[in-house]
Amino acid sequence: MPADGIIAHLRTLTHDEHVEVAGVGQGRRVFRVDGVEIDVIHRDLGRHHVGQCGSCALRDRCVEGFWALRVDHAGGVQPCLLRDDLRLGVSRLLGDPAGLASAVAEHVAAFTEGTL
Repeated sequence: MPADGIIAHLRTLTHDEHVEVAGVGQGRRVFRVDGVEIDVIHRDLGRHHVGQCGSCALRDRCVEGFWALRVDHAGGVQPCLLRDDLRLGVSRLLGDPAGLASAVAEHVAAFTEGTL
């Protein structure tokens, strides 16, 4: 779905807009409407791949790059919707917030460094 219509509509609701391209993932426009931050992934702003993204065989099909973690109903965390091989099972850590945070942080660091 093209983002242009959404962006045009959000501009009628607010003047609080900025572009984020730093870090990892797809460039995006960020709008703040009534205190709510709305990120619109915008392909025209470019992609910023790291770690496994740079050499990924599925990169051509990627629409967002890495800038969010996904948690599935089975207790798995993965940095990419296209790559189930990058999934980290965390259901055993749900009762241990510190252990969960540490495991996820290590997993994300390994992904972005290309060592996962």
